[in-house]
Amino acid sequence: MFKRRDTTTFAIVWGLLASVLLTSALPPTSEAGPRLRRKLQEDALPSSAEPTPTPPAAPVKKTSPKKHEVWKPPVKQPASIKPAPAKPAAAKPAATPSAVKPQPQKTTPKTTTKTQPVRRSRSSSSSSSRSKTGKSKTEPVESVQFRTPYLSSSGTPLQGSVAWQSRAAGKIQSSPALDASTVFVATQNGHVQAYPRTGGGALWNTDLKSSIDHSSPAVAGNLVYVGTATGEFVALSKNNGVEQWRFSAGEGIASSPVVHGNAVYFAARNGNIYSLNAQTGEGRWQFETATMIGASPYVDAKSNTLIVADYSGRTYALDAGSGELKWFHTVDGPIVSSPVVYENTAYLTSTVGAVYALDVNSGVRRWSHAGSFGGGVYASPIVFRKDGFDQVVVADADGRIACIHTQYITSAWKVNLNEAIIASPVLVDNVLYVATGNGHIVALDINTGDLRWSKAVEAVIESTPVVSNGKLFVGSNDGTLFALE
Repeated sequence: MFKRRDTTTFAIVWGLLASVLLTSALPPTSEAGPRLRRKLQEDALPSSAEPTPTPPAAPVKKTSPKKHEVWKPPVKQPASIKPAPAKPAAAKPAATPSAVKPQPQKTTPKTTTKTQPVRRSRSSSSSSSRSKTGKSKTEPVESVQFRTPYLSSSGTPLQGSVAWQSRAAGKIQSSPALDASTVFVATQNGHVQAYPRTGGGALWNTDLKSSIDHSSPAVAGNLVYVGTATGEFVALSKNNGVEQWRFSAGEGIASSPVVHGNAVYFAARNGNIYSLNAQTGEGRWQFETATMIGASPYVDAKSNTLIVADYSGRTYALDAGSGELKWFHTVDGPIVSSPVVYENTAYLTSTVGAVYALDVNSGVRRWSHAGSFGGGVYASPIVFRKDGFDQVVVADADGRIACIHTQYITSAWKVNLNEAIIASPVLVDNVLYVATGNGHIVALDINTGDLRWSKAVEAVIESTPVVSNGKLFVGSNDGTLFALE
């Protein structure tokens, strides 16, 4: 019926139509569909044309969002402590003193290291004052002031007038030391000088050839001790300033020495605490802490315990005779001030603006308080007893001073001087003396916080005053040594 040409044409047309129908009938997700389409396209192209390759689809990678990580600097662990204690939560005001924090871990340190002096060139007692008024039972407690190991005592109320002043060899950034007749000062440019307590020029002047970084001198027996910013711990004759011996700690010393019995103690920025023979400079022991130390040590004579804190916020209690670790306790923020011990309680402050009370025998935290301070605390606390309860006075760097009642852990009174306070307050005869960074010496009533008097010396003061026999001695950053009466 059809001609041959028509039959051939019909077969070609029917074949093409079947191919198109088969291609369109494949599902789009099938692997056969794309291959068949490419085959048909290749058949339809001229022999000289090459098909364009189809690039494979890039695989979809499922990723989860990264967590935000806070970088923390590595902390050198003390050689004698494994493992490090967990950091406690931020200090909060306690409702009652009965709230006790978990006990710190106890551990047995490694054997302490004997130290030796580098070179030998040549072969205190303190008392607290009690109130005489009888109106309030206020008993000042023995305390180690910020960067000085001496207590203050007086029998005559001060009026705030300048008795005398002398110009030192450089800036005075540390507290003076006293004996019965002499005031000893150390200057930032490395001079140690002696002045008569009655006023006048320097009795002697020794240049240590090294700067002094806030380390206050200490005097005991016939020697004056001081540490330098290059790590040299030096003993001078208090009579003429001639060097007797020196010990090299290897790194700068910012803390002040403490003399207890026949030993002298100090800490260095390399994190080591040293105990030397006070007369010869021979090393007795040394102890390595977690990080560098700027605070001065405190020796509790009752328990024969040395207490010191480092920049990591860790406080250590060591046997003063052997250097063996008794306990350690960690708080929030660095500690740069010396602790104060009274009636088996160690009081300390941190730069986050908190004060802590620890059991001196175990290191257990009895209470902490941070609600009264807006700035960091760089000064040591003052402790006194009133009506049968301890009161703790703390001054912060913004000028706030608070008296904390330890029965209720609340402020009995607050004062804001609106001037920076770096130096520790001094308590004598119911009067609290405070030196400010703007150059004011302020006297406050310890029971109420009321102002008694204020004296402007027109110079920055970073050192804690020392009060003795009716005079207050303090140095300033312009190099002036003041005696107020």
